Amino acid sequence: GDGTGALSPVPGQESGVEVYGEQRGAAAADFDGDGRVDLVVSQNGALTKMYRNVKGKTGLSINDMGTSQFRVKYKNGSYGPLREVQIGSGYWSQSSSVVVGFRQGAEVIEIMLVDGKVREHPVRADTLSSY
Repeated sequence: GDGTGALSPVPGQESGVEVYGEQRGAAAADFDGDGRVDLVVSQNGALTKMYRNVKGKTGLSINDMGTSQFRVKYKNGSYGPLREVQIGSGYWSQSSSVVVGFRQGAEVIEIMLVDGKVREHPVRADTLSSY
């Protein structure tokens, strides 16, 4: 983005993702369990493609079926962006209910449940902490 909230395209040589053809759906998940979000893209009349994320930073694995939203609180008292768990929002695709969040400097994960309650979980030292 350009700081205004607008999105701008990133060339495939820079992002590592180039899909030619007629795409129909996409799903994001940590398919290989390494703490990085991977991507699967389905296409019309062509094979489904999977893009394994090997360069991204590892994150925190949030797996709480009662979750609708979560955010990470950092050691300096600030909060990261509110992240929403969305299931079944794609065309013939569905992202995982396990969401990988950012870890660097994270101290607490606030999980906002569907019923409005908020639960806090301290961030553990191991890299692939699950909540």
